[in-house]
Amino acid sequence: MQKASISVLESTNKIIVNGKDLKIIKSSVSLLRTKNGIESVSWPKDPTTHRNTQEAASVSYGEKDDLIIFEFGSEIPADSQVILFAEFAGIHGDDMNGFYRTQYVDEAGVKKYMVTTQFQSSGCRSCFPSFDQPNMKAVFDITLYVPRNLTCLSNMNIVKEENTVINNKDLKIIKFDSTPIMSTYLVAMCVGEFDYVEAIANPKVEGAKPIKCRVYTPKGKQMEGVFALEVGVKTLEFFSEYFGIPYPLPKCDQIAVPELSFGAMENWGLITYREILILYDKDKSGDQFKRGIASTVCHELAHQWFGNLVTMNWWNDLWLNEGFATFIGTFATDHLFPEWNIFGDFVIDEFGYALHVDAERNSHPIEVTVNTPQEVNEVFDGISYSKGASVIRMLEAYLGSAAFKEGVKNYLKKHAYKNTVTNDLWDSLSQVSGADVKSLMNNWTCQMGYPLVHVSETYNTESQTLTLNFKQNWFLIAGDLTAEEEAAIWSVPLTIYTSDGKVTNYLLDKKEGTITIPYASGTEFWLVNYKATGFYRVQYSKEHIDKLSSVVSANVDALTVPDKCLLVSNSFALAAAGLSKTSHALALVQAFVNESNRLVLEQIDDCLEGLLRVWTDNSEVVNAIHAIQKSIFSRVIAKYGYEFDPKEDNAISIIRKFAIKACALAGEQKTVKVLQDLYSKYRDGEIPSIHANIYEIALAVGMNESKEVEKDFNYILQLAQRNNPVEVRAALLAIGGVNDPNFVNRALDMVFNQDLISSQNIPLVLRGLGVYAPRSLLLANRELLWKWFTSNWKVLHKNYSSTLGLLNMIFSACAGQTNEDFLIELKSWSEGKDLPEPSERIKEINGIQRTVLNRISSLEVSLRISVLESTNKIIVNGKDLKIIKSSVSLLRTKNGIESVSWPKDPTTHRNTQEAASVSYGEKDDLIIFEFGSEIPADSQVILFAEFAGIHGDDMNGFYRTQYVDEAGVKKYMVTTQFQSSGCRSCFPSFDQPNMKAVFDITLYVPRNLTCLSNMNIVKEENTVINNKDLKIIKFDSTPIMSTYLVAMCVGEFDYVEAIANPKVEGAKPIKCRVYTPKGKQMEGVFALEVGVKTLEFFSEYFGIPYPLPKCDQIAVPELSVGGMENWGLITYTEILILYDKDKSGDQFKRGIASTVCHELAHQWFGNLVTMNWWNDLWLNEGFATFIGTFATDHLFPEWDNFGNFVIYRFGYALELDAERNSHPIEVTVNTPQEVNEVFDGISYSKGASVIRMLEAYLGSAAFKEGVKNYLKKHAYKNTVTNDLWDSLSQVSGTDVKSLMNNWTCQMGYPLVHVSETYNTESQTLTLNFKQNWFLIAGDLTAEEEAAIWSVPLTIYTSDGKVTNYLLDKKEGTITIPYASGTEFWLVNYKATGFYRVQYSKEHIDKLSSVVSANVDALTVPDKCLLVSNSFALAAAGLSKTSHALALVQAFVNESNRLVLEQIDDCLEGLLRVWTDNSEVVNAIHAIQKSIFSRVIAKYGYEFDPKEDNAISIIRKFAIKACALAGEQKTVKVLQDLYSKYRDGEIPSIHANIYEIALAVGMNESKEVEKDFNYILQLAQRNNPVEVRAALLAIGGVNDPNFVNRALDMVFNQDLISSQNIPLVLRGLGVYAPRSLLLANRELLWKWFTSNWKVLHKNYSSTLGLLNMIFSACAGQTNEDFLIELKSWSEGKDLPEPSERIKEINGIQRTVLNRISSLEVSLRYAKRDTDDVKSWIFTNL
Repeated sequence: MQKASISVLESTNKIIVNGKDLKIIKSSVSLLRTKNGIESVSWPKDPTTHRNTQEAASVSYGEKDDLIIFEFGSEIPADSQVILFAEFAGIHGDDMNGFYRTQYVDEAGVKKYMVTTQFQSSGCRSCFPSFDQPNMKAVFDITLYVPRNLTCLSNMNIVKEENTVINNKDLKIIKFDSTPIMSTYLVAMCVGEFDYVEAIANPKVEGAKPIKCRVYTPKGKQMEGVFALEVGVKTLEFFSEYFGIPYPLPKCDQIAVPELSFGAMENWGLITYREILILYDKDKSGDQFKRGIASTVCHELAHQWFGNLVTMNWWNDLWLNEGFATFIGTFATDHLFPEWNIFGDFVIDEFGYALHVDAERNSHPIEVTVNTPQEVNEVFDGISYSKGASVIRMLEAYLGSAAFKEGVKNYLKKHAYKNTVTNDLWDSLSQVSGADVKSLMNNWTCQMGYPLVHVSETYNTESQTLTLNFKQNWFLIAGDLTAEEEAAIWSVPLTIYTSDGKVTNYLLDKKEGTITIPYASGTEFWLVNYKATGFYRVQYSKEHIDKLSSVVSANVDALTVPDKCLLVSNSFALAAAGLSKTSHALALVQAFVNESNRLVLEQIDDCLEGLLRVWTDNSEVVNAIHAIQKSIFSRVIAKYGYEFDPKEDNAISIIRKFAIKACALAGEQKTVKVLQDLYSKYRDGEIPSIHANIYEIALAVGMNESKEVEKDFNYILQLAQRNNPVEVRAALLAIGGVNDPNFVNRALDMVFNQDLISSQNIPLVLRGLGVYAPRSLLLANRELLWKWFTSNWKVLHKNYSSTLGLLNMIFSACAGQTNEDFLIELKSWSEGKDLPEPSERIKEINGIQRTVLNRISSLEVSLRISVLESTNKIIVNGKDLKIIKSSVSLLRTKNGIESVSWPKDPTTHRNTQEAASVSYGEKDDLIIFEFGSEIPADSQVILFAEFAGIHGDDMNGFYRTQYVDEAGVKKYMVTTQFQSSGCRSCFPSFDQPNMKAVFDITLYVPRNLTCLSNMNIVKEENTVINNKDLKIIKFDSTPIMSTYLVAMCVGEFDYVEAIANPKVEGAKPIKCRVYTPKGKQMEGVFALEVGVKTLEFFSEYFGIPYPLPKCDQIAVPELSVGGMENWGLITYTEILILYDKDKSGDQFKRGIASTVCHELAHQWFGNLVTMNWWNDLWLNEGFATFIGTFATDHLFPEWDNFGNFVIYRFGYALELDAERNSHPIEVTVNTPQEVNEVFDGISYSKGASVIRMLEAYLGSAAFKEGVKNYLKKHAYKNTVTNDLWDSLSQVSGTDVKSLMNNWTCQMGYPLVHVSETYNTESQTLTLNFKQNWFLIAGDLTAEEEAAIWSVPLTIYTSDGKVTNYLLDKKEGTITIPYASGTEFWLVNYKATGFYRVQYSKEHIDKLSSVVSANVDALTVPDKCLLVSNSFALAAAGLSKTSHALALVQAFVNESNRLVLEQIDDCLEGLLRVWTDNSEVVNAIHAIQKSIFSRVIAKYGYEFDPKEDNAISIIRKFAIKACALAGEQKTVKVLQDLYSKYRDGEIPSIHANIYEIALAVGMNESKEVEKDFNYILQLAQRNNPVEVRAALLAIGGVNDPNFVNRALDMVFNQDLISSQNIPLVLRGLGVYAPRSLLLANRELLWKWFTSNWKVLHKNYSSTLGLLNMIFSACAGQTNEDFLIELKSWSEGKDLPEPSERIKEINGIQRTVLNRISSLEVSLRYAKRDTDDVKSWIFTNL
């Protein structure tokens, strides 16, 4: 029953009010007064009221407009006051609208009901007839008849309560006090069983009265209302004082409602909340909900002034309520909880969200035309709330807080209890501030969208000023502005911040503008939109973004939190709009590697989640983004752990919670396991609770990982029936994580079961199915959700069309697909194409239409990729790939897309043409895409290619490699080896080093495997393809780089990690990891330590920070090279990265350090700056070899690394480059096979040696500076050799090109003949030099005789003086001081010059006597080179071998390891020449035994872990040399060691002699079967050093039958990996007992030729391996073998001999060198055999 007092302004016989779903039983109108007196009206008197009254003649209903029309027989006079009486009936619905019923379960599990109201925006008319418009305010006197056991609440206090009985029901009548004048939508009533907590607010403002504050809760939950009560009391006091206006009601009740269509409703004096937003249980609610409660309470209480006291005139200005309440509510929350940094949350959750939604073309202005209730409900959105709040915040910043506050106070006081429009607020603010606020703000509220401000800068160094040029454009995410949209302008309050702390304000109220500000030298940076106060985006230049990135990277606190958040948000938004690249945004994310602020990390994650929404169906991209998320948030977890401490800072608790959830959703396995364990223990009662912050995600993971789905589904469903709203919410979301499709359907079947799921919670189940589903079901779930939505649309529309917020949420939860099919289907559904009358759908979706249209719009924005071409063909490299489908799409052209008449792709709407044909240039590894229409010049296109390839096992491309894990189980990994041309076997590409590109890599892999690539993982998600559970890993965009540096590894790995912190400007911390097979991570520690120190060293040496955020190094079971420098992911053979101190030995420890330093040198020399083409490979390899040695020497100076260099790099290069079949350092390369041939000792060792020579010549300081300049100038580019020479010339003043040209462009090197004349009178020494090409063959042609080099000679005299002389002609002379008593001189001091020296026999004898008398008189490099030269000259026929052997005798007292190794190397050279001559062999062995038995006599056989490393190494070398030479004592020692080890009597053999002990064991075996099998068993261990040793040692077998057995095993991949094949072969040719050695070598060649076809087929793409196999098998040294080798190389065994030339392309140089060396050896043996025998006879 209702009585309404109505003023009638004009005479009428109708009263029309709002009413919906009400039935009028009886109605009448009574007269209170008229203009001319009541007596003037002749209506009958009501006998009860004694008032003139008439019954309604008729009542009709305007259902379309929610009207009730009361029509009366007599006119109601003008200017009269009447009472409308209406007795009516309505219903308590359950649609959360009007005066509705809601059910809940109490603590005892009993189902209960309460009735409550939700009148905003038009629900009042469903409760009672009313003028249900916000501008038709009234005073409300409310009386309720309710059961006596229930509590009644309304806006005001109860003024009367009495019992009654109606229809035999015991009721009570509750009468409430009259309300202030207010709008209908603020009327509230709640009836139910409640408890409450109470407190009094006492605002300190004039006229304020104490306010009774209560929080009403379900029975038994009153203590959960305490926090909201505390917040409410403080907030009422704060607002009363801030506005200077007391809260006008005597009480303020807040009540928890089981079901509410909004989060809360600001009814004056009786605010309703969803339970989850008012009830706080510290053990169950978590930090997120605590903050949510405080924020919501502050928002709703702000409405008590803004919205209730002063109300918008009509819903057009809804934002005046919601926008202001959102802003000022945040303001209050920040006042109460300053430690929460709530305005940081505002920047992401309100400001950032508003920027997102207002960038859609289907957005709307803040002030929006509204006509119907459905339209009203649509504007309760992010524009009214979040954009409204954001522009208010912008305005407050522009006007200043004091003026803003005063203006707001004036506005509220002036318009109290009235209605207003937006201009009323502007007027009040203008009056106080003096600003024309209306002009300033008009476009912000009346025009939808917002500007993108483009900014460019000019810095004037003279005036030290910065000029900024601005231009504004409408920012639309679609990116395609019309001419009208282009013209849009806003008055943009720009704030420019400079790093010296100054802020400049500038109002950009035109299309373009300019400002000049002071910008002193040394000011680090500037930015626009300081603290993100302005509602606009900013587009900087790429260079300025990079600058800000480097600022953040160097000092993460240099920018404020809002500035960092907006910087990230802008980058991703610009990429989405096609105004920047996603790769740029992802690169920016990398700058935040040290970020720990929760809000910034949340902003980054929000942007990454945005990418996930775009690429939902692209598992490759999704996985990569997940990888980034895991990388970011696993760092947070690593820092803070998984455990929550109640005493810890709240911010830590929240960031941990966020990180755990992010990692879990990204599939980070450790986190998943932790959560899974928590869930299982909680379910099984082992723990009482899961921390509230991670309760939800733990349940979801529990469902994802469930092995007992029925049990877990029912358990989670049981949790969803609890009466704690947080637990219910978590459980309903978590149900969506179910991993069985049958239970997905079961979940959907429950949705309309009100006993299980309340209406307001329906979106939770749906959202969970679309968010928490395991990756294997996610896409299917989203497809199913849409089917469910459309199938149930009629039910949904019927039940919730009056609760449009809920219907919007349901739609959004079900419309999560991101693919073209769904876009088409969604459009079709929205247009009603499934209906007989399509226009009906438009009516149905009125109220959610904007949500639908925005979803369609967001789907239509897609990824943009650019490829530039100007032809009808696109030609790329590709090998063994099959193109399935290909097309090219046009993005832009010089003359506009309209100029091209290609057909529109119906899906992408881009001009697209399919490839007319695809052909393959197999000879040149090409794929040719040919198109029917020309691709215009200067156009931007997308090339799409779907293709198929294979993972081979040839260690090339993206290949598969197998290994055996610690448990003996065979495992596989896939990895890449793209240098030099393997990339084309993986994907179509421009596979040339000078065609650099940025690579975005995504991998689909089994979920249990780890994925690595050059860059960090940016996204990871699960998927199912062909019934396989996979995950999609997307990596960050690489820097621009060459294809051969791309890397991917997939397998099961462990890792160790450390951070490198280079001390150089601009350097960022570098995350360094070494990945190893499972269980071997500790073997990666040494390589990790070396890596960290080396990255720091090179960054500082080059003055250029390592440019990637991480540097991974990984052990690969099979790799065709020792290490590969892929940028950010370096691959190594296991033996060159895994160090086990008990098994690896000193040799391998040094090898690991050297290799790591070499590969890391490449990160600058090769990766950052890359040779233009393979001709200049040496720029990569030579420099990396030299500077890698330089770094190793820096880290381990005690190792004498440059001494090693002289033997193993410099000496090897001298040997190799003395062959006529050598090649220049800079060599012409045409084919991939030819490329592989130049990965040899010339590019590496000679390249390094000439670099070392040049460094010595220029001086280390000039050399270093020149190299730094070279790298900086050519960073990310390609170079040729002359570019390096130019940089070195500029610094040194030397014409380096002229100096070095012959060293790099001419093969070979000089032999410098030197003779001397000593002048006793002047005490000078005159040295006469002559240079000749040194060829080991010794037979120079006339052309070769003429060759000249610029030779930097260094002459050392024993008085310590060094003289430099450049011999740049055929001959030259120098005279130097040479005082009497000077003992000796020598040329090429410390072996820095790449040449040999020939002294006279007399001078050699002199130097011999010097060494003999004082072994330390010469430096180690000088002694090594003296020995090396002597043997080389003998081999070339320029001296006698006897002279070289005599020189060796001078080193009788030598103890330096390197000198002894050099001597042994030379003696081994003689063994290779005289292999077939047992007399010579025995004699050389005798020399070796003589030398090295002395060493053993000195140091013994035992290794002491405390001894000097040099002693350990020389002992190891001496033992091996003696054993190979047959020294019986040593052989016996090793044999005994082996036997005891085999028989288990000792646990190990020292790593330094493990290999030789096994080999001797095989040599001396008396039980060959047993020992062979034992060694073979050792070769199956999973330590690479042990495997290597055993495979080599197998070659020592002393039975020919087992030699054949060894060869038969070679192709058995279960026993011997491909990369280890050369070890078995080499062992048979080196470790064989003397009785079998020659036979073995002969057998090896037969095996090679017999298996050549298989070898060529398997390893022609792995030429390094094929070269090693050939070399191991071509060890004979006799005439017959020379003939046979020549015949084979020329193909004389083939019908078509030229085929052999093609076959051996790639190893041809190795073959020809072997032929040449054989010819030299045979000539040498013939020439010097008598000389050697004579020396032997005389000296032994």
